[in-house]
Amino acid sequence: MIDDPLPKNWRGLQTGVQQIFRNVGLLADVEVDLGTPRGSVNVDVHAIDVRSVDKIRYIVECKNWGSAVPQSVVHSFTTVMHETGANIGFIISKRGLQQGAKRYTQNTNIVGMTYLEFQQRYFEAWWKRYFCPRIGDAADNPLRYTEEFNSVRDSAYEKLSAQDQEKFDRLRQENGGSLMILSMFN
Repeated sequence: MIDDPLPKNWRGLQTGVQQIFRNVGLLADVEVDLGTPRGSVNVDVHAIDVRSVDKIRYIVECKNWGSAVPQSVVHSFTTVMHETGANIGFIISKRGLQQGAKRYTQNTNIVGMTYLEFQQRYFEAWWKRYFCPRIGDAADNPLRYTEEFNSVRDSAYEKLSAQDQEKFDRLRQENGGSLMILSMFN
C-alpha cells in the first residue's frame, strides 16, 4: 500500500491520486478545466504520460462517498471522456461502483475502482520509478563513509580524536551493511 486507502475527504483522494500519478512519472494536476465542444468541464484529476508515444491522457473522477457510485455518474463521465478526448478514465471511489455501473464500464476505456485498487494497480511502477530510487539516493550519501576504500574519508578519519574514531568505527560496523543493501535499490 502506498497511501491510506480511505482518505478523510474528497480533496485528500484527489491529491493522493495526483501524487501517485506524479510518482510514477506522469504530469498530473487536480481541478483542471478542459475544453469540450460545448464549453469547458472541470475534472478532478488530469494526467498525461509524457513518456508514451501518443501522450496518453487520463481523466479521473474522485468520489469519496459512503456508497457505491451509480450508473448515472458513469454515463456523465462517458460524455466527459468522449468530449475531452481522454484515452483512459478512472472513477475512483471509497466504495467502488454499483453493479449496473460495473456492467456499463465493461468493454470501455473507463475503469471503476477503489483508491486501494488504484494503488495496487500502480504499485509496481511506483516501487520501481519512485520508492527504490529515493531509497537508493538516500543511502548513497552515507555509503560514502562506510565503503571499503575512500581516501577522502580516510584523511578526514585521521583528523578525528581517538574517541570520535571509535564512535565512527562502531557506527560504520553497525550500519555499513544496511547502507550497502539500501544503495542497491537504486
